[in-house]
Amino acid sequence: MSVHVLQLIGAIVAALGTGVWASATWARWRGSQRILADEPSSDAAAMARASIRQHLHAVLLWLVVFVVAVVRGLTASATDMTGTWVAMVALIPPAWITVIQARRGSEDGRLFLTRLRLDQRAQEVIAQESEVTAKWTDRLVPAFMEEVDDLEFGRASHAGAGLVTGDFLDVVPLGHGRCALVIGDATGHGVDASISAFQSKYVLRSYLRRFRDPAQVLDELNEHLGASSGPEDLLSVLVAIVDTEQGTLRYASAGHCTNLALVERELVILRSTGPLLMLDRNAHYASREVAFGTEDLLLLYTDGLVEARNSSNTQFGTERIGQHLRREATSAAEVLAKSLLDSAVDHASGQLNDDLTVLAVRRK
Repeated sequence: MSVHVLQLIGAIVAALGTGVWASATWARWRGSQRILADEPSSDAAAMARASIRQHLHAVLLWLVVFVVAVVRGLTASATDMTGTWVAMVALIPPAWITVIQARRGSEDGRLFLTRLRLDQRAQEVIAQESEVTAKWTDRLVPAFMEEVDDLEFGRASHAGAGLVTGDFLDVVPLGHGRCALVIGDATGHGVDASISAFQSKYVLRSYLRRFRDPAQVLDELNEHLGASSGPEDLLSVLVAIVDTEQGTLRYASAGHCTNLALVERELVILRSTGPLLMLDRNAHYASREVAFGTEDLLLLYTDGLVEARNSSNTQFGTERIGQHLRREATSAAEVLAKSLLDSAVDHASGQLNDDLTVLAVRRK
């Protein structure tokens, strides 16, 4: 077999290799067009571009081999048999891979496009879940408080390890200078706890407009919710009603953690006045009343703030919260809430696993 025949065979093999890889590249490019056009910055689009680049690389390599084979066939000496055989042997591995690609090209392309579509669908689902979670959380812990005459609000929150929060807060104007402030926490985690919190928040709104005393509101809510089917269903709730005409703060707490008020520069501790909701359907709650004048502060929060722990397993605790409240007494309510959250995050070195919600209220 002459040198020129071998060179011709090499050129034919290189041409076939170029064609096979060019066809596969075209199929990948055509199948990826929708993903590249709709979501050019997505992971699926990046994977598609990477695969197309790899196939183009193979096309270019085979094209170079073809050009070299043609040039050598036209210029090589008839006696250069050794170099020609070496070149032909070197073509065997890539030629074998190309044969496999030719046999499996359509199946590989189908699997590749299926994977791209699955990745794209997964990203769409994740984006939808994130949007739903954000909207649900905003219903439970709204980013903006309703404006109420003579009251200034500030809020801060931190999402725990769960997909959705079990904390909730609400501001409900009642007219005639009265405004209800609600904060609560479902004892469980996940979707069930969040549903309980959501239900309780909106049932509470109805009762707050029917009953003046926060203790009676909790009595009615506890009876409405019924007995718990398990410890994950229990709820802690604190309801406070500020009356700016009378200059009073009246509250009732269903097993909620100790909250604080700063009245005439003195700390007032708002302790629980009854058990957790749904612990006992026949439970009754008491209410307490304190003065609440101009520039006084009310600080409502969930137990995630109190129980934030550092590396030594030391809780952030009520004492630190009280010290922070005294120190930031002249700050805006928004600044007070956010700085308190930042202090808890620093204390725990950023490792907060529980939901945490803070509502600061200043009487103007």
